[in-house]
Amino acid sequence: MERLVKELLVPELTKILMAQKLVLAQTYRSESDRQRFIVQKAKELGVDAGHLEKAFEYSYIAVPVLRSWRAGNSKIIPRLEAGIYWYSIETSGSSLVVAFAGETIAASGEKASFHGDGYSKHPFTTAYNSFCENMTIEIRMRESFRYSSQIIDTREGILCLSIGRPDGVEVDDLYQLYGFVQENALATAARVDYGFVRISRLRDAKEGDLVRSEARAVTARGAAQGMMLEEIPCSSFGIEASITAIPYKLTAGALYDPEQSFMEVASTSRRWAFGLGIGLMKSLANAGLAQTYFVGRFTIGGTLTGATFMGGRYEESRTMLLGGGIGMEKRAFTGPVGLNLGLGFGALLFDSHFADESGNENEGWKFYTFRMGPTASVGLSLWVRPLYQLNAVAEKRWFGDETNWSVENSGASQTVFEDQPNILTDDFAFRVYVSRRFGRSPL
Repeated sequence: MERLVKELLVPELTKILMAQKLVLAQTYRSESDRQRFIVQKAKELGVDAGHLEKAFEYSYIAVPVLRSWRAGNSKIIPRLEAGIYWYSIETSGSSLVVAFAGETIAASGEKASFHGDGYSKHPFTTAYNSFCENMTIEIRMRESFRYSSQIIDTREGILCLSIGRPDGVEVDDLYQLYGFVQENALATAARVDYGFVRISRLRDAKEGDLVRSEARAVTARGAAQGMMLEEIPCSSFGIEASITAIPYKLTAGALYDPEQSFMEVASTSRRWAFGLGIGLMKSLANAGLAQTYFVGRFTIGGTLTGATFMGGRYEESRTMLLGGGIGMEKRAFTGPVGLNLGLGFGALLFDSHFADESGNENEGWKFYTFRMGPTASVGLSLWVRPLYQLNAVAEKRWFGDETNWSVENSGASQTVFEDQPNILTDDFAFRVYVSRRFGRSPL
């Protein structure tokens, strides 16, 4: 492909660029003379006059290329891989040269196949939408195409920028603050990074007002008028890894023991179960100080210490927990530390086994419970690096009564009655997690 571009396309592009030099070198008595000259050159080159004039404004030429396409269905994931070959327009002496400046290649994400049926109906649209988001990020990864702006004013901690919505800037975009320092008159000025900022507001253009967006410092210090900002490209998707602590206990009640008939069982002391979790988050429409995320989480874990009951005759041998949930989070920052608020819906399954004195689980008891309901959380978020945040929250749960529960002894299910004890989780939990926004979209 690159060979064909050099042999067939580059010579024609060079002719157009040389026509640009002729247009610029001419002296015209009026604008109409200039337009007539452009029309004449366009006819000679066999191109549209409007396109010829537009070509004069650009310093890069983008040549699209399709590498591969795989159609999808309910079992096969659709995949599109394509990109752009970049050619820069450079001056070499008195001539203009079209030089190869690299490539940008992107592919649609590997979407989960269980979504399948929709993909079999619209495979290209599915892959195309995913490809476009990834391609946008890949292009903005190129240093020459990153958005940049100079700080034109500072007002009570707010940085005023000259780029905005028409330039593709969005709320929640991140920018690196930097400046140049020259140690002495003979030394070359060196770039110095001062931290990063977040776009907090987009402003509509008003006559005479150069401010198109506002940013707030996250870790940046010493921001002043005239300093520069450079975009930190990132996707709206992210991932998180968490550790969750959940208190639980065995409630008081009565059990039927084949040897001793019904027995009263006292409540055990509170214990702690710990779970490791992973989640996927998607940044939504953001405004002002707050980031808004849609989050889905899954947690799996168990206990570190065991409980006993019936006077120590039975001891907890193992407990497994499975949890999950979806929800919305809002993280409001005025600096590197912010308030974290969340609302969602969760579910929790506990499966706890108690063995007899000899350690035999088959002669012990098994408790199973499943609960679900709405949740709310509050905590703090710390912006560690541009794409990383450390979060710690306390979560309140309104799970209500057990949705499904049972008790077993010696492998046989016992009759369920009201006074039977059960594993009860307290209606609160604590979670610490690290969240990371992707540099590229995973979907």
